[in-house]
Amino acid sequence: MAFYSAHDVQRAIAELTRAVEVDTQYAEAWNDLGVIQRQQGNVQTSLDCFRKAIEAKPQYQSALYNLALALEASHDFASALTQVRSLTALAPRMPQAHALCGRLLTEQNRLEPARDELRKALDLDPALAGARINLGAVLYKLGYVGEATKELRQAVEQDPKSAQAQFQLGLALFAGGEQQNAKAAFQQAVKLDPQLAEARINLGQLLENENQLADAIAEYRAAARVGTGTNAPLHLARALIRTQSFSEAKSTLDAALLKFPEDEALHFERGKLCADTGHMQAALYDLQTAIRINSKNAKYYLELARALQKLGKRQDQKAALEAAVRIDPNLVEARYALANLARQQGDTSASRLQLAEVQRLQQSGVNRDLALGALRAGVALAEKHEYDSAIEQFRKAIALNPNLSQAHFDLAGALLSKGDTTAAISSFRDAIKLTPDWADAHYRLGRVLLEAGRRDEAIQEFRTALKYDPENAAARRALN
Repeated sequence: MAFYSAHDVQRAIAELTRAVEVDTQYAEAWNDLGVIQRQQGNVQTSLDCFRKAIEAKPQYQSALYNLALALEASHDFASALTQVRSLTALAPRMPQAHALCGRLLTEQNRLEPARDELRKALDLDPALAGARINLGAVLYKLGYVGEATKELRQAVEQDPKSAQAQFQLGLALFAGGEQQNAKAAFQQAVKLDPQLAEARINLGQLLENENQLADAIAEYRAAARVGTGTNAPLHLARALIRTQSFSEAKSTLDAALLKFPEDEALHFERGKLCADTGHMQAALYDLQTAIRINSKNAKYYLELARALQKLGKRQDQKAALEAAVRIDPNLVEARYALANLARQQGDTSASRLQLAEVQRLQQSGVNRDLALGALRAGVALAEKHEYDSAIEQFRKAIALNPNLSQAHFDLAGALLSKGDTTAAISSFRDAIKLTPDWADAHYRLGRVLLEAGRRDEAIQEFRTALKYDPENAAARRALN
């Protein structure tokens, strides 16, 4: 690799190619050639090189790891995960393998096992800043905002030049209510990497919240220039609409739809804009197109109903509202519109029924928000080991919303920390009744049952965890 280190890539490739031609079993040369090819963007060629290295030396850890990286680069996440699992079995104390495993599990949205793998990586090597960033991101997605913030602050200390660490820290700080600190983190992320579109979008949203619309629009514009998706154009168009720059907002959406003609959100946003500016036929086209692309979004039907109301098409309006309610029976705006329409048509009985449902849903929504607030408070208290207060908050959340499975699960954890095994088992079972396919809940219940000496019940829970998450390493280890 001397020529490669000296930035003479072609000569390095030529030398390594000559080496493997002379000795086709030269595993190290195949591996080095694969590394160069992957870094040059030749992913398929690199895959072939790593496989030849492994064929020559089946337990060659570097080649096994590099093959998993190349599979990840080719977006074959399932094969990459299988590959890195075989490596962690062969080399259980290789921190980079556990870190990669955690990253791949995160790609598949398997957050609990991802968290476990990332923690293993950091236990083995606390200096892995990338693994710490990923762990913070996973904890944030799981709702453990305090833990996420702590990990991400440490990641920023370990790697002050990481834009991704600053970006993820900004997300966690914002979720924890620290808006000014979140803003500073997003600004630092953008300074470190001006191409990080998502950091600019989040910074723009914070600026919008502060009514700094001109600065927010500037960030959205910059994000739209460097981003590849629809998120930035949508935010830019919405901010322009707030400043009544309707023509520019429409131009922004038109340009985005040329790139993404089947994007439902873009059609929906342009449909709303057209309806608000009196271009009703264009509005109907876009709203109906959004529904064609995704017929399961109740809000699309609700907006279509509003456009139809402006055109005086009462029967079509009613049909659209009824479709919205069928999809989402809890959509208060649609029920309220149905109540008004029924009253206008002289059907007082139907109007009263809809209004009664509106009142019930409004109270239910208040309870749901209060329950989530209590849940977040309980998690924060549990992170501080204030378990009595946490238990009180979790029980408050359950009283407000008995169907909140996360509250039952977190209550079980807090009860367990207090040594109340019987109550913890009951709470884990309550969580599972509400979310039967929750693998981590089955695993945690199994652990408690095993420690309580109820071995047969524990085995059943571990098996159920593996049924819903076959890659759950913790459940598999416990079962074995």
